[in-house]
Amino acid sequence: MTTSPTVPNVAGKNPLKALLDFGQSPWMDYIRRDLLTGGGLQKLIDEDGLRGMTSNPAIFEKSITGINKHAETLKELLKDAGEEAEMDYCRGMHGLIKEATKHMTKHAPEDKHLLDLVIIAQYQRMSHYGLAAFGSAAAYANALGMKDYYTKLSHVVTDIYKGDEYATALATKAEEAAAA
Repeated sequence: MTTSPTVPNVAGKNPLKALLDFGQSPWMDYIRRDLLTGGGLQKLIDEDGLRGMTSNPAIFEKSITGINKHAETLKELLKDAGEEAEMDYCRGMHGLIKEATKHMTKHAPEDKHLLDLVIIAQYQRMSHYGLAAFGSAAAYANALGMKDYYTKLSHVVTDIYKGDEYATALATKAEEAAAA
């Protein structure tokens, strides 16, 4: 006999926003200037629960996969510690997304290479937020003598640092292109 998972009732709710109830986040894989300047991006964030976007999905594919992997690691550690492992709404990240939206809309540069730099910079700010959270969790685990937790959380921190270094390399290329 097979069983189906219980699906939360999403009647009357925007189906894209309902993805958040399943621990999933909608992303867009393109950016158009009119989307940035015409208010469409803010509408997608507010009404559809958009959580990320990129002008070149291949650039951040590994990072998106890493985010999901890191969230799963954290869920596993919480469950192992006897705590609830449910997705919470993060006001801090939401604030970073709103601020990034401003930098990519109202204050967006006309030059596409400079816009790439802005997008990368905003991505790195969000990565640094993750570094602070996971780095602190790793430090607490180490201080409490929870060596297995410390090791797993330290691997997450290392992954995020690698993503940040990759974004820095991309920014260098974008900077060179903007200067040309």
